[in-house]
Amino acid sequence: MTQETTTSQARPSLPHARVLGRQRPLLVPGPGPAWFGAVMGTGILSNLFITVGGLRLLGTVMLVLGWLMLVGITAAFFRRSRRDRAVLFTSITDTGQCTGWGMVAMGYLSVGAATPVVLGAWEAPAGVMDAAWNVDMLMWLIGTTIGIIGAFGMGYVIIRNRLAEPRPVWGLPIVAPMVAATTGASQVPQLASTGAKVWLLMASTACFFIALVLASIVFMLSYVHAWRRSPLPPAALTSAWIPLGIIGQSSAAAQVIARQAASFAQPEPASHILHIADVYGLVMMLLGIPMLLAAFYLSYSGFLSTMPVHPGWWALTFPVGTLALGTHFLGMHMPLFAALSHAFLLLLVFHWLVAGYGSVRSIVAAHQHRKGASS
Repeated sequence: MTQETTTSQARPSLPHARVLGRQRPLLVPGPGPAWFGAVMGTGILSNLFITVGGLRLLGTVMLVLGWLMLVGITAAFFRRSRRDRAVLFTSITDTGQCTGWGMVAMGYLSVGAATPVVLGAWEAPAGVMDAAWNVDMLMWLIGTTIGIIGAFGMGYVIIRNRLAEPRPVWGLPIVAPMVAATTGASQVPQLASTGAKVWLLMASTACFFIALVLASIVFMLSYVHAWRRSPLPPAALTSAWIPLGIIGQSSAAAQVIARQAASFAQPEPASHILHIADVYGLVMMLLGIPMLLAAFYLSYSGFLSTMPVHPGWWALTFPVGTLALGTHFLGMHMPLFAALSHAFLLLLVFHWLVAGYGSVRSIVAAHQHRKGASS
């Protein structure tokens, strides 16, 4: 959630709509980083429909929708920025909006990663698959560049502005390098050169540790702040899911990186590398249990009270998808986690429908309000 959405909450002229049985103000920012949560959630859902569910048709539909969202929002934001250069400048420099660029990075990464997965499920010809992997690499370069700049840029913004209220939304730019670690390592087998494989694996590992260190600091501070000083405001309750993104995504990244690293090692050290990834995943999932319960309580209680409709609802989707992905990899040799991955996929579908419903209703109602005001 960004300041572009939260500042709109103060506008008395905004219409209201009945969403999930309650009257809530409709907070509809213009096309831009704030809406890339929808791209993230759709991209990972497309991937998981294939990877976990084996549902080729649904995965394809979500991939097409993800690409349409990505291209449409990017083009619309570009047009807004051309008309008013302050739009782009503010999205980068404003402390309430700059976190949205983490979603931009993850949107490109998730849609790019889903493309070869979906096409591979349909057994596309070799030439098509080569093109899909090239697209994935291009999206990885774009997403990783934005993600790394965003992760360190957020740290600069915090220090420069001496921000005193750490919130989970600060972690959006920081989760992006962890997504880059997973998607980058998954592309290692597609490279022909051994040297290129090593470099990409090293870059993915670096992204893993950058995200893990920064996220540990930011999310720990945000939990302590929310517990001891200031609870999350109603408009930010769905952001309680964001820290779970690092839990699930790092578990998946550890598995993918370990498997690629093991391919370069002798059998005995390779087994130890894989074992370390398993232990790491188990520890992270245990740490994620109280975080998951807190996210359920905060967000669902928000739906039953006064939580406004805004693009931040899409925070319900991508973190759940990372949990499904992380448990899927662990479930390859631990049956309990395989069952959990299917449960998280179902939860992701439900959350995607909730976020999509709220977004469509708010956009339609806001359009009708503007149309009525101009007539």
